[in-house]
Amino acid sequence: MKVDAKIGEEGQLFGSVTSQQIVDAIKAQLGVDVDRKRIVRGATIKTAGRHAVEINLYREVNAKVIVLVGDEAAAEEPEAAEAEDAAPAEAAPAEAKDAAPAEAAE
Repeated sequence: MKVDAKIGEEGQLFGSVTSQQIVDAIKAQLGVDVDRKRIVRGATIKTAGRHAVEINLYREVNAKVIVLVGDEAAAEEPEAAEAEDAAPAEAAPAEAKDAAPAEAAE
């Protein structure tokens, strides 16, 4: 299931994904009616990416669905941002080495 949500920097959502949004996505994508009270959620969904959600269908019968919040690119952005943050940190010492000879020449 894909749920659209406004995603800020570092994959954080503005708010959280509600049971009603999940039910609406199931109806739109699969054409199946599910009561929002049947959605069993352990933790609040507040980040982009894939999240497992359980649906209580009948007494001891549960279904597990994967909810994709945002899109594939948004789900991968936090990992890409971490990689980009690491790259400038590695370049900074090289710049400091270049600056040291100029100070020594003065």
